[in-house]
Amino acid sequence: MGKRILAVAPPSLDIMDEIAEFFATSPTPDQVLNYRLPEPILRRTSQLLKKNRDGTITEEEDAELDRFENAELFLQAVLARIRAKRAKKS
Repeated sequence: MGKRILAVAPPSLDIMDEIAEFFATSPTPDQVLNYRLPEPILRRTSQLLKKNRDGTITEEEDAELDRFENAELFLQAVLARIRAKRAKKS
């Protein structure tokens, strides 16, 4: 028998899965406002940002960082809309 290689999803896929799972729970606006990404994803983002600053980021890692940044922009847009709707009600 040959070696068995386990397929592991890269962290960039995990961030979108994590966000999708969260929104699939039909969170309340307060839950969305208080939502935080899991620590492993935050650590990976920090690693990629450091590599980017140091100029040692690979092309694949740069694409992964772009996906993290897009996910962050999406979350910020959702938060801004929730806050704007609340401000209109006040």
